[in-house]
Amino acid sequence: QGPQWLTVPVQFQFPALIIEVAINPSDPWRRKHLQGLKANYARAPHWAEYEAGFEAFYASEWDGLAAVNRASVEFLRDALDIETPLALASEMELSSEPTQRLIDICKAVGADTYLAGVDGKSYMDLDLFAAAQLEIAVQNYESPTYPQLHGEFVSHLSALDLLLNCGPDSGKILRSGRKNRPI
Repeated sequence: QGPQWLTVPVQFQFPALIIEVAINPSDPWRRKHLQGLKANYARAPHWAEYEAGFEAFYASEWDGLAAVNRASVEFLRDALDIETPLALASEMELSSEPTQRLIDICKAVGADTYLAGVDGKSYMDLDLFAAAQLEIAVQNYESPTYPQLHGEFVSHLSALDLLLNCGPDSGKILRSGRKNRPI
């Protein structure tokens, strides 16, 4: 059927912080996600290695979207052998001014470089970064090709697709697409 979205049904009042976004308890989204993954990846080369992890993940109960996000990031961080510790912005003292907020986050985690999206220059005050002695690099990710289960290669799918098709080599493959450049 081609690429499919895995979405979590939420309930919130706009504007809300992600920490304030609740999950709609009446939707059986966990069962749908797990069934969708099984239907699409049961024959993938590395499904058996991760099936129990998916079952444990989807057996968990979460009240809020932030908790689901954190759990999914931790799952993928571990599966991809990423050692970077997680830090929550909600637990930091941050400015409400957008650029200063990014600088505050960098300072809080001891970063000397901020990795910006492709359009970062259009929304950031670069002088504030310079004054804070923080470098800026622009993310220029080029999706590497890898063997996929279902025919012609489709780029920019979830890291789950990479993981289930390539297993332990996934982290190395994922990192090979980094082509960051300084501003």
